[in-house]
Amino acid sequence: MQINKKCTIFTAVLIFVVMTLPGCWSGNESKSKSFYVINVLDKANFDDCRIAGSINVPFEEITKFAQGINKDAEIVLYCANYMCTSSGQAAVQLGQMGFTKVWAYEGGTAEWYQMKDQTRYPLEGACKASYLNAPNNKPEEHDTGVPVICAQELYEKMVAHGMLAKQK
Repeated sequence: MQINKKCTIFTAVLIFVVMTLPGCWSGNESKSKSFYVINVLDKANFDDCRIAGSINVPFEEITKFAQGINKDAEIVLYCANYMCTSSGQAAVQLGQMGFTKVWAYEGGTAEWYQMKDQTRYPLEGACKASYLNAPNNKPEEHDTGVPVICAQELYEKMVAHGMLAKQK
């Protein structure tokens, strides 16, 4: 009984020490990561439906988040659909911070959802939001100065960076 109690205390202390030690595996992950797919919507919309493997950084937090990542990282930002401008605005902000490999996926979650090929364009979440089924027509070409990426190009980047398996 006495030995079990000592082992339990030792294990708890060891876990605490390991979790609180700074190291290359904690806190520095974002500096070494080279590719991000970022949903800039609020947490509720992100939780409802998102591109598989993407992370959530709400628009209001994008510049703070970017301060912790490598300026050479490739970053694809997306929001709800073509009518949502947050991804483009976030791309502009990152460009002003010195990031050069930034794209806006303007079709957003709705376009990815409407592709209906979940093996090639996988989603996470319940995907219940009404905007997902609403018409999502690409507007006529207009130059906003923001590099854009289409669903196929995003898919190819995700495959190249090991986020998705290549589908035939």
